Amino acid sequence: MEYSIEATYYISYDQKETETTLKEEIEGAAEEFRDHTMEKIGRAINPNMMVAYMNAAGASRIEITSPVYKAIEKNQVAHCAKIDLIYGGLEKE
Repeated sequence: MEYSIEATYYISYDQKETETTLKEEIEGAAEEFRDHTMEKIGRAINPNMMVAYMNAAGASRIEITSPVYKAIEKNQVAHCAKIDLIYGGLEKE
């Protein structure tokens, strides 16, 4: 089952001193989500998990365009064809 990751993420203005590092970590978190999703046969594509990974990495907000939740057949593996993340900037909470 093929899917793509398309999202815009934001970082809290309070974290501006570590903005560059956080951007790298957040984008790495999307790759971790991709890997997590495809490491087990039958694992659903769950964008809530992606939000959890990206929030843990430092994102203050994520607007997901794709993927949407998709149950996967027990004999299928989710495959991410592309990751397209847009950094929306710093935002005050």
